[in-house]
Amino acid sequence: MIFVADVVHDEVYMSPLKEEILVPLPFSNIESPMGVAFDPFEKRVYWTDYTLGVVYRSTIDGKNQEIIRSNVSAPLGIDLDLVAGNVYWINSDDRTIEVSGFNGNYWKVLVYNLSSFPVDIALDTARG
Repeated sequence: MIFVADVVHDEVYMSPLKEEILVPLPFSNIESPMGVAFDPFEKRVYWTDYTLGVVYRSTIDGKNQEIIRSNVSAPLGIDLDLVAGNVYWINSDDRTIEVSGFNGNYWKVLVYNLSSFPVDIALDTARG
């Protein structure tokens, strides 16, 4: 499956790999989704909302939508470490990389004072 965050239409979309159609997911309280990641084991979608300053997660059907972290000044990119059970996101205003467990526990700022305006993040979980 492919997941897309669409800030113009305030939607998170899903598409099966073999189809060229995007289906909006039934999430609520979305204003400007920027990053999106998927946990194929738990069938959960994670996304950041730039305007609301929130990191969310939800099951694909829109049930069990929950806030992982709020009061993030400008969350953008997001990625998951499926082995360790952590979610990482960029806080672009503070120029930090933040991390928490999938459920939001154990939050901390991992990297401070990034030299440029960070936008996205990708993890290399194969090399640790």
